[in-house]
Amino acid sequence: MPPVLGGPRTGRLTGLDGSFLAYARPRSGAHADVGAVLEVRGTPPSVAELRAEIAGRVGATPGLRWGLGRSGLVRHPRWRPQRTPDVERLVEHLVPSDGSGEDGLREVLADLLPQPVPERDPWRISLVTGYADDEFAVVVRVRHATHDGVNVVRLLRDVFGEGASPPSAGRAAPRRAGNPWRGMGIVCRDLLSPTDPAPPLEPAGAPRRWRFADVPLSWLTDLARAAGVTVNDVFLTAWAIAVTRHLLVRGERPPAELSLLMPVDTGDGDRPPLGNHLAPVRVRIPLGDGGADAADPARLLTTVHALTARIKSTRRAWHVAALLRLTDFLPNLVLGLPHHLYCRSRTFHCVVTNLRGPVEPLRVGASGVRRVALLPMTYRALGLSVAFASTGGVGTLTVVDTSAADVDGDLPGRWVAALGELGAALGVETDQPASPAEAAPPAPSRAVVATGGSGEPAVDGPPASDTAPPPAPGIGTSGDGAGPGQPLSDTGVAADT
Repeated sequence: MPPVLGGPRTGRLTGLDGSFLAYARPRSGAHADVGAVLEVRGTPPSVAELRAEIAGRVGATPGLRWGLGRSGLVRHPRWRPQRTPDVERLVEHLVPSDGSGEDGLREVLADLLPQPVPERDPWRISLVTGYADDEFAVVVRVRHATHDGVNVVRLLRDVFGEGASPPSAGRAAPRRAGNPWRGMGIVCRDLLSPTDPAPPLEPAGAPRRWRFADVPLSWLTDLARAAGVTVNDVFLTAWAIAVTRHLLVRGERPPAELSLLMPVDTGDGDRPPLGNHLAPVRVRIPLGDGGADAADPARLLTTVHALTARIKSTRRAWHVAALLRLTDFLPNLVLGLPHHLYCRSRTFHCVVTNLRGPVEPLRVGASGVRRVALLPMTYRALGLSVAFASTGGVGTLTVVDTSAADVDGDLPGRWVAALGELGAALGVETDQPASPAEAAPPAPSRAVVATGGSGEPAVDGPPASDTAPPPAPGIGTSGDGAGPGQPLSDTGVAADT
């Protein structure tokens, strides 16, 4: 058993890892799997060829070699080696039963994504073909208990990369440990200062919907460079503007501040390839009365940059991480309690994740991966989970939604439009209209809707009053991004789900 894994007893999951298992018990309504959809242009391999490729990577990929098991009277989860994973069962081949192109892929994802990874399986990989002659997709799913977002990206690199880089490549030096008592104070202040209610952003019992939109990564890096901020600041600011515009178009009152749960990577240069090494941080973006502050994108970007700089300078995430390490001593039966108490609509409106995507090219067989769409975890008390990552110069936004606000709308498209507003304010060209009033009626970004009933997908169309511009080419379309693969700017405050 590797010494870097586990809590006080060798092989036992840390309290943080175990909390994800405890929170997402069967029939709980939570979705604690994470992963990614890889879109590939080229001739798909056969499922036998993909299984052989995966099997050949097992020995050098900890994310494929280790799974979970249970032991003892209380059946506590522990790390368990998978010396010879059953790739015949773990790697499956899916073909749409009806429809082709976007509709065919949408059908498969609508059936697949709501299904949790069985606890007996360390991971699941699905090859999706038959929806286009020269395109296919690979869906990688793991449990959040075994992989945080950074380790999902590492898994993709180890399995589909052209050469594994050392774990510490491009990462910061180890940071001094935080103070758990300060972490307790931070969490208590969050719990005792409720956010401005926003009922449209809360879960509405709607089927879980996955939406995606793509932009050239250069848009975000150019905006960050022009404003002297980080890519993460641009991402968060555009999201705050998008939510504000989305609510206003529907006649809803935006909250006075948008409260975001932002998981922060607290791993160091020797970050283990399994488990969770993160801490949740609350980011409260002021929107003003009726969303007035979002009308000045440049000023809002400056405000967001000051907020994230404060988070870094006070080392808030590392204090919370020190507190979370004390959960190693909690009994298994109460490990889900921190999620229940903290991750709720009284404190947060949504979860946001910004990850460094794979820098080196990814390949499936002989074909290169052109898009990576992250699949973030969803909380039953929060209506929105958002993730952003990039590969090959293309940044992809994923929005997972069960809220009332997006039943007929297109939040990813509004996020792309918000980048255009930021570009206009900063004098940076993004090929987007300078304001919502200049935009044409939208075409929805690609949507995948899990009905929970027949399994048939549904596409959400925009209302007639919607004025957001169409997004950049969605996943599975023919649009191309710009520039070679590159990492996101190092924010120091946003790194995983």
